[in-house]
Amino acid sequence: MGLSKNFVGVMLVLLGTSYQLGKASPQEALRQFYADIDHQDYAGAYGFLAEDWRKELSFGDFVQGFQDCRRPLCRINKVEWRTDRVALEVMLQFQDHRGQAHCMQSQVVVVPAAAGWQLERSDISSYQ
Repeated sequence: MGLSKNFVGVMLVLLGTSYQLGKASPQEALRQFYADIDHQDYAGAYGFLAEDWRKELSFGDFVQGFQDCRRPLCRINKVEWRTDRVALEVMLQFQDHRGQAHCMQSQVVVVPAAAGWQLERSDISSYQ
């Protein structure tokens, strides 16, 4: 008993056009990025950065920039799907090592990659 041609055709179309089939959404990738930061898994979080961003930002500088970020809470306010990327408007609340609260608004651009969604860049619009 073989598979029907229609079934095989549909499966090939789905597999061929949906490179993100079965992978986390852009929103879930961003949330996991901040979960890794919260757990001080800086290597895991750094792995979410797109290759071009990692070329510009060394791992040491990345760790230095996030080591004071405690209990990050990421709220995604808007999702804008574009042709080859997704723009997320984000509000991030966190505490520094002294327990002082901070709030940052930014737009994070997320792109598809073979391993899942990666962060291409983040443009901070306000910081308190």
